[in-house]
Amino acid sequence: MISEIHNDENDQYSRHLSAISGICESSRLSLVRMYWQIGMYISKLSDNRKENGYGSAFITRLSGDLSSRYGRGFSVTNIKNMRLFFRTYEFESIEDPLEWSHYVLLLSVKDPSARREIENRIISESLSHHDIRKTIKNKQIAGLLASGIEYSPVPLSFTRGQLYVYSLAHNSAVPSSSGTVAIDCGFNIHRDIRVPYPERFSDGIYVQSIKNRRSFSLKSLGSSSASGLYTYRASVERVIDGDTVLASIDCGFYTRVRKKLRLRGIDCAEADTASGQRALKFVNRTLNSSPVVVLKVYKPDKYERYITDLFYLPGESDPERICREGILLNQVLLDSGHAIKY
Repeated sequence: MISEIHNDENDQYSRHLSAISGICESSRLSLVRMYWQIGMYISKLSDNRKENGYGSAFITRLSGDLSSRYGRGFSVTNIKNMRLFFRTYEFESIEDPLEWSHYVLLLSVKDPSARREIENRIISESLSHHDIRKTIKNKQIAGLLASGIEYSPVPLSFTRGQLYVYSLAHNSAVPSSSGTVAIDCGFNIHRDIRVPYPERFSDGIYVQSIKNRRSFSLKSLGSSSASGLYTYRASVERVIDGDTVLASIDCGFYTRVRKKLRLRGIDCAEADTASGQRALKFVNRTLNSSPVVVLKVYKPDKYERYITDLFYLPGESDPERICREGILLNQVLLDSGHAIKY
C-alpha cells in the first residue's frame, strides 16, 4: 500500500515536471513570460489545498530537475520569485523591454503605482541595477514617512565598547621590534609599543592603553574584553547623508584616520531626495553641539564604509562619559522616522 502511494506521488510529480518542461521549451515565450507561466503553474498547485506536497520540498526537487535539464536560472530562490512574479503581475502588464533581473528587484515594491513609475523610468532612462535599488529604497522610505501610519521601530540591539582597548597583532606582516608588542589599532593599522616584559603579553589577551605624559603603557585585560574592541573617540567632519558620515578618528598612540562611516542597522533615503535632505539636516542639527562622539566600529561594507554605532551627548566633550551614557544616533534616526530598519 505504501509503495502504491509512493508511486502515485511520483507519477503526479512527473506530470507536473513534464508540464513545466513544456513551458520551458515553448519557442513563443520570452524568458520573462516563461517565468511568469511557470510561476502561475506552481502557484495554482500551491493554492490547491486538496493536493499535498507542493511546498518547499516540491520546489527543491523541481529546482534540481529543471537545473539538470536547462542549466542556470532554476534555483530554489528563483522559482519562488517566479511564483511571486505571477502573484504580482498580470500577464498583459509585463513589459518586454524589462529583463528578469529588473522584475526581481521590482517585486519588493508593494504599491502598484510606485512600481509602475519605476518601470517607466527603467525604460525611459535605462537605469542601472544600482540606480533601480536606490530608487526603490527612496520610494519605500518616502512611502513610509507619507503613509500617516504610526511608526514604531524595533529597538536596535547594541553593546557599548571600551575606549582604547586593543588586541595584539600577532599576524602582522612586519615582526615586532625587540622589547615591543604589536597592537591592532583597527583600520589595518598596527603599532609597535615598547613594554618592559613583552613575553607577558600572550596570544588571546586584550590590552588597554594608558596614556602617560610622553608615552603609553599597556594594561592586560585578560581574554574576556572582545566586546570592547574598536571603540574610538572621534569628531564628525561632514554628514554625507542621513546614514553616512565622514569622521576623523582617534585610534590611539597619536594616530588618526579619516573614514567614511555607515550607521549600522538603518537605511535613510538618498541625499538627492526630499526625505534624504530632511534626514541629512536632522543629523546635522542633532550633532551640532557634539564636537566629540564615540564610535563602535564593525567591518567595512562593500563600498568600504565602516559599519558603525555612533554615540553622542549634546554639549559633552568627555569621551569616557559619552562611551558610558551616550545616545545612539542610529536609534534616534529610527525613532524620529528619518530611517527604516535595514
